[in-house]
Amino acid sequence: MTNIEAAFTNREEKGSLVDVQEFNADWRAVGSYSYRVSDESLAYSIGALISAFDPDNTGKVSQTKFYKLLYILSADLMNRGVDIKLPYFWYRHGPVVPYAFLPGGIIELRSMDWNKYQGKWVLLRNRRLPTRIASSNKELIDDSVALLWDNYSNAKTPKIVMDVYSMAPHPFQREYKNFIKYIRHKVSDRDILCKVQGLREKEDVSRLERAVDIFDESEFPQIYDDLLQWKTLTKYSINQLSTIDSKFILDLSSIYWDKLFCMFLRVKEYRNLPDALISKWERELPAKQDGYEQNFEELETKFYSSIYRPSGGLNKDICNAYCECLKSILK
Repeated sequence: MTNIEAAFTNREEKGSLVDVQEFNADWRAVGSYSYRVSDESLAYSIGALISAFDPDNTGKVSQTKFYKLLYILSADLMNRGVDIKLPYFWYRHGPVVPYAFLPGGIIELRSMDWNKYQGKWVLLRNRRLPTRIASSNKELIDDSVALLWDNYSNAKTPKIVMDVYSMAPHPFQREYKNFIKYIRHKVSDRDILCKVQGLREKEDVSRLERAVDIFDESEFPQIYDDLLQWKTLTKYSINQLSTIDSKFILDLSSIYWDKLFCMFLRVKEYRNLPDALISKWERELPAKQDGYEQNFEELETKFYSSIYRPSGGLNKDICNAYCECLKSILK
């Protein structure tokens, strides 16, 4: 795995835990404390998964690894005609599986000290697997878990993170993650890269354009115009990557994804969550969009006052006067 991929997956792992913490706050606000998915196939699947990857039940499966393996398992079983009713929603760093909504009494979390990115260990409370499950479903689940073991028994969590994103429901998600991965890498190692090979900004512009071109306007019509505005500023800024302020380009590159797109994504791509939670998120969308637009305007002001130059043929004094004029208009 390259340094680029390693850094990317570390951020994804850490971000996955942040996603879970944010969900926990929303869940407490809604008060859906009694909500759990009680499906026996889900309970059996969880037990079979932990038993396969940690047969001694000593703590070998981290939270991030567990949630993502469980999502892969659920998707495979769905393709085989078995719906284990996994609760999840897609968000900033992949599918979020709410621990609190899983069947009670099956697993417990135990703290780990050595890896801040992966959360806690997931262990079985009772190593006896649930038995109230149709034999046909049990056989399919066992086969799917065995396949999961074959594919991931020797795989580290970063590979699992990458494979889960290959299953993202919207192509824009995959293309955007590929775009931001390289932007963060180039900003982090900018001085070294400039000396060794250059930043190859055209490649990043191409990645950005692929992500925007593949965006499904019909699925997200409310935020398509915002996407185009974001692209305009981001594309110009990428061409200044060798000199542009690091914080500005990182904030600009991520604001549409973090502050807007994923707010709409989670109310579209979810399963087996309480209606009260989804209703809360839907009610918040106008405020989320207003907040995004305010934050974007702040970046836009800085862009036109400090970064954008209307024409290479204008002298410096005229360019500065032009930018000051724009700055006053955008205040």
